[in-house]
Amino acid sequence: MNVRFDQNFFFFWRCWLRVAVLVVLTAAGSRPAVSATALEVSRALPGVPMGVYLAVGRDAEGTWTVESLRREPGRLAPWGRDDLNLGITGATTWIRLQVSNASAQAVDWYLNMGDGLIDEVTLFEEQPDGTLRSRTTGLWYPWASRDVPLSQIVFALREPPSSERTLYLRVVSGRGKRLLMRAYTPDLLPRAAQLQSLVVGGLMGIFVGVGVYHFVLFLLLRDAAFFWHAAVMASVLASRAGLHSFGLETLWPQGFVGYGSLNLVVTSLVFVCALMFALQVLPLKSLSRWWFLILSCLRWCWVGLLVWSALWPGAAASMALTLLGLPTQLVVLLAAVVSWRTGSTVARWVLPAWSVLVLGGLVWSGRNFGWVPLNDWTLVAGSIGLALHALLLSVALALRVREAQRAGFRAQVQLAEERRLANEQLEHKVAERTRELRAARDQAEEASKAKDLVVRLVSHDLRTPLASIVAASERLTLAPSTATGIRQTAKGLIRLIDRLLNLDYLRRGALTPSRAWFPARAFVQRQWEHLEELASSKQIQLRNAVPPETYWLVDPVLMGEVVANLLSNAVKACPQGGHIRLA
Repeated sequence: MNVRFDQNFFFFWRCWLRVAVLVVLTAAGSRPAVSATALEVSRALPGVPMGVYLAVGRDAEGTWTVESLRREPGRLAPWGRDDLNLGITGATTWIRLQVSNASAQAVDWYLNMGDGLIDEVTLFEEQPDGTLRSRTTGLWYPWASRDVPLSQIVFALREPPSSERTLYLRVVSGRGKRLLMRAYTPDLLPRAAQLQSLVVGGLMGIFVGVGVYHFVLFLLLRDAAFFWHAAVMASVLASRAGLHSFGLETLWPQGFVGYGSLNLVVTSLVFVCALMFALQVLPLKSLSRWWFLILSCLRWCWVGLLVWSALWPGAAASMALTLLGLPTQLVVLLAAVVSWRTGSTVARWVLPAWSVLVLGGLVWSGRNFGWVPLNDWTLVAGSIGLALHALLLSVALALRVREAQRAGFRAQVQLAEERRLANEQLEHKVAERTRELRAARDQAEEASKAKDLVVRLVSHDLRTPLASIVAASERLTLAPSTATGIRQTAKGLIRLIDRLLNLDYLRRGALTPSRAWFPARAFVQRQWEHLEELASSKQIQLRNAVPPETYWLVDPVLMGEVVANLLSNAVKACPQGGHIRLA
């Protein structure tokens, strides 16, 4: 790893810690020290936090009524904070709010509950005659039951002139109650709603753009990492779609009792796809099989939670999701740190991406449990963390593609180099073999020349003297048998030399064998006459068993060589006093 990257990396961690400290200080700064008594609506209400004006109580058994609270007001205690974050609880929550109008005219204003995922909320208003008027809305009720068509539950109220009255709110939600209740005058609520829609639209645009882009890359590259990241973006969009006006109005205009279960299922699906993505991009198998097994086990835990949320939704499933979410993010973050230390380029960007997600998850989990106050920052911390996470992982995947391209290029270069070396070795071997063949050819030519020289010497130095011996023996006055023996021996040597010369010519293709009919028995007998003296010395007798009527169609010289060699070998191999039979 290079120095430049180390500097950038530590700079990132310093920024990360500064953001964390800023969030904590912002959260801590949202807690006033005292509680107010009544909300004055005659002044401008640009989203005034109402937590300090509230008295809150939890009805675990669900038996409280407005009449019982009016008789026993001590059941509801002052809250004393801007937000109303009760954490994950299935208990019914009662809220009391004192409202006053000091002006001489009636004042219209909006009570924004700050949450659109409340199953049921009922507003009880005291009338001038002392009676109570109630209105009920929420996820379980039709979209038309809302006073204002917004994703957050908003009640439209009118305060009589110079009046003071008490409002009661009964809140029922099995997934927890995280309320950032605010008061708006009619002209300021649309601005706040537009700003919220702008922020939400920007975040949704990031999710849609990144998801579609990565899905297209998956279709082109067939890389599973792009598919799982696109699935993460699709799951996030599905989990966020129902939080806003379009989803609530379009998908469930008559209300949806099972929305809480669906939200848990889709959130679990987000974690399943995110773990599949981490298993694809981080080199866990090359690090240690334990890392791969840990992330695989976490994936199956989330699959189990997904099934649980689908079949038995409720506060327990929400608690399990919150408890499992942060450890999962921390484990993946630790795996990214280990992968980064091995030099993985992708892990260098997965690490900050998961760090941002963990920071958002910390705020989200703390907000769900009520440990972190609810404000404008903590309300969207999870979505902002997801958006930054998506953008950073897009960079990681782009680097993954670049690394794959570089690896392919390096493989091609290596293959070309190996081919070049193989060609050089082949050319070297061909040249070496050519030299060997050339040397063998030269040796063969030298041997052929030497053989030709020997043949010429045999022909000139042996055949000519033998011919002179034959001529001289004819003029000698010796015993007839002796002269005949000398002549026959010399003629036999001359014929042998001729046969050697003929065989040499035949091997070079310079001699064409002739064909003629010869009596086989007489032919054999003539060849035996040349060996009679050698046979007599060993007292060997020949029996010519070739039938008299047998004829051969042969070259007499070449066939004579064959028969002479056969008989000569037989005489040499035959023992003393033996006999040879030729048939």
